Amino acid sequence: IREAHLPPDHLQLAESLNHLAVVLSATRESKESIALLERVLKIREAGLPENHPDLAQSLGNLAMAYANQRTEGDRTRAITLQRRALKIEEDNYGPEHLRVASQARNLASLLDEDLAQRADAEPLFRRALGIVESAVGNEDPQVADYLAPLADVCRREGQLAEAAALNERCLKLRASRLPPWHPDIVSRLTSLSQIYVAEKSWDQAIEAFDRLHRSQRLHLGFNLPAMSPPQQLAYLQQTHESCFHASLSLLSLLPRDENLMVRSAEWVLNGKSIAHQVRTEEILLARDSGDPQAPQIARQLLEVRAQLAALTAQQFATGFQTPADPQLTLELERQQTDLAARLDVGVGRLKRVDPWIDLAKVRQRIPEDAVLVELVDFDVWDFETGGWRAVPRDE
Repeated sequence: IREAHLPPDHLQLAESLNHLAVVLSATRESKESIALLERVLKIREAGLPENHPDLAQSLGNLAMAYANQRTEGDRTRAITLQRRALKIEEDNYGPEHLRVASQARNLASLLDEDLAQRADAEPLFRRALGIVESAVGNEDPQVADYLAPLADVCRREGQLAEAAALNERCLKLRASRLPPWHPDIVSRLTSLSQIYVAEKSWDQAIEAFDRLHRSQRLHLGFNLPAMSPPQQLAYLQQTHESCFHASLSLLSLLPRDENLMVRSAEWVLNGKSIAHQVRTEEILLARDSGDPQAPQIARQLLEVRAQLAALTAQQFATGFQTPADPQLTLELERQQTDLAARLDVGVGRLKRVDPWIDLAKVRQRIPEDAVLVELVDFDVWDFETGGWRAVPRDE
């Protein structure tokens, strides 16, 4: 409508184009998004002062769009654009403003992916974190978004004790506002388990892996029912398989650790039970889709979960380097919570409890003259060499 009634260089038209570009970027329509964002930037450069805050927004959005292309040339363009965005925010708001912190973190993320400029990333991450902590305090949930990337840098650079502390802080803050199955929780627990393995802190590694399995158990139970069988398999391979195999590989190092024996048995039981839960969810959702008390709610819930799962899969596939659109993610999560609540009320279904299977309860249900045997086939992670190793079938 605005294109039909406004000049092609009108600032209100740029605003509409910017919104459309952000939506396209979230749906991975990157070429179309870049074309629109370049058009927005051109309009704003012609119609606004050279240090206007809206220019910083356009530069930052275009930088992220180029970064998502993941080529060296696009990353170089992204860094140049992001430096301009940061400079504009500094000129407008001073060096200690939250908007400066956000732009500094984005620039640090881009530099961290460029081997030639990676050394400049850590100081920027630390600067951004310091600004946010000074502005909102150490316990504000938004601080977690600045702790996570710095923790990853510290882990890569071998600063393991600091990386673990940063991850624990991040987890505490995120747990205050996110459900335990949220992908941001899963990603931090994954990082934490890797840190403790690198430190050879086996007790802490076992605990971190256990927290991760429990979080993934909930996460997969929510996401898999919305997918087709091929999508389910691909999603498990992306988000779950390597962690599952690596955690069981601890048995090769600690074969007589009683705590690990119990935990690993629960990991296997719960890993296998996911398939049963998913099938049950599929049956219930299919039933509710035809229930006159819930004519469309179940179908809408499946669609929302499928969109959330797609966003998470994209993040896992890029090692959480591809940022999800936070507004889109929050809106989908809100819709999921609302639809799930309406469905439970509408069909009288009991609220779900934690599906984790406790080994002690399993033992209580096994007759005294019976034995439960579960077999599992997994690749072994070599904690000394840092790679997967082939294991003879008779080992």
